[in-house]
Amino acid sequence: MDSNSTYKLFRPVLDDLPLLESFYTTTLLDTFQQEQINSTEEISSLVKGLINSIQKDLDQQGKSEFYLILKKGQEIIGTAAFGQTNSIIYEHCTDDYPEIKSVYIHPLSQKQGWGKFLFLAIVKEMNQRKLSHFYLDTGYQHAAKYWQQHLGKPKLILKDYWGQDQHHYIWKQNLHQILG
Repeated sequence: MDSNSTYKLFRPVLDDLPLLESFYTTTLLDTFQQEQINSTEEISSLVKGLINSIQKDLDQQGKSEFYLILKKGQEIIGTAAFGQTNSIIYEHCTDDYPEIKSVYIHPLSQKQGWGKFLFLAIVKEMNQRKLSHFYLDTGYQHAAKYWQQHLGKPKLILKDYWGQDQHHYIWKQNLHQILG
């Protein structure tokens, strides 16, 4: 992490939505390129869903969805959130725990520790709310490798979920094991 620059962790505000839309588009374009996925319609749909989720956070003041944004000046470096589980987790897991979601780091800021920083900030917020466990999932193979390094073996691997050799991974974690 670059300690010579000023980085700040924020809760989103309405004025952040256009910047977030651009940030997610850039980040997802890079992710899709790494994953060799060719679907601009899918990126547009995902970005719209992320913005709707942040709008829900704003409308409900973090009660059902809770986002954090890491900025350097006015530039968004990354985001992370927790909230209701997505449909894949809901269909395959029985425990009613929240999901850590929307952990995205700008391509130019990856591999600098910001993902772990945002992840731990979300885990601490969940701990303050007296939550005990969480889910985290991904269908992106590069992200799955990252989370396996940090969280260990997934609770569930949905083989060929997205196509041949394109698995979906779900972790179930105890907050206290993460925080020590």
